[in-house]
Amino acid sequence: VVRSFVSLLSSVGWVLFFDKMFKKPFKVTATNMVKRSVKRNLVNQLKKEFPNLSDEEWQELLPAKQELMLCKVAGSHTIIYQINNIPYFIDVDGRQNFYPTVYCLWKFPKLMETRIVQPNAFSFLLRGADLFLPGVLVPDPSSPTFDGPYEWKKGKKLSVTLLLYGLPIAIGHSLVDDKDVDQMGMKGKGVKIIHYYRDHLWEMGDKTHPQDQEGWKMEKQWPGFEKYYSEFQSKDFDPDSNETDEKKDGEEDEKQEAGESSSEKKEKEEEGKEEEKEDRKEEEKEEGKEEE
Repeated sequence: VVRSFVSLLSSVGWVLFFDKMFKKPFKVTATNMVKRSVKRNLVNQLKKEFPNLSDEEWQELLPAKQELMLCKVAGSHTIIYQINNIPYFIDVDGRQNFYPTVYCLWKFPKLMETRIVQPNAFSFLLRGADLFLPGVLVPDPSSPTFDGPYEWKKGKKLSVTLLLYGLPIAIGHSLVDDKDVDQMGMKGKGVKIIHYYRDHLWEMGDKTHPQDQEGWKMEKQWPGFEKYYSEFQSKDFDPDSNETDEKKDGEEDEKQEAGESSSEKKEKEEEGKEEEKEDRKEEEKEEGKEEE
């Protein structure tokens, strides 16, 4: 019964954390170095999920001889993979559900498909709001510079990039399909934001900024970027509707945060303590094996 109750608390805590992800501060309960064999398997999995990089680029991103650290996030099943104290990938639920971080995408923005947004959406994204469709610029498939792909598919992992700036500032997954967009137009939420520039996962790294990176407002790592996106059609963009929707979203988040009961907070604390105990037991077992 106790185990079932603890398991239930763990599930509730993870759902609450996943909804907010790194918008709030988090604690790391354990940090371990990933074995080389495990790292090779991990890199192979990442290559399959994000096939846009060559083997040489993957080697540059995650060097074989470089130590890869695994960090467990308290109160969740989330795992953070980092090199030199900089997070590069996260497994949001411990089930190989990988997302790159902004640090990773600043090195190789082509790792995942992106959505281009108007600059005035930037302030909302920095507050942790999800991306609303009115702020997304739609490419013109008839343009000679259009090279695709451009597809809305629920669950598809996407980055978010500001117009005329070549580096992503947020990462998430699509909440709509092409048919939803065709039926409803560019309205409502489009991308669930998992991680964004200046959130607490970003603070875990060296806190560099996109404008400090080599690819910011340049074409080196994303050839033809400015020419390509200068031909985006923005006729469906309505700044007022976008601002109103995102304000409502922010207000809803604030109400939800304010409405958290003290019992929920206690549950999170108990869950965190339980996980810390389990991690300590595992570490003691490993130390015992090494001594034997």
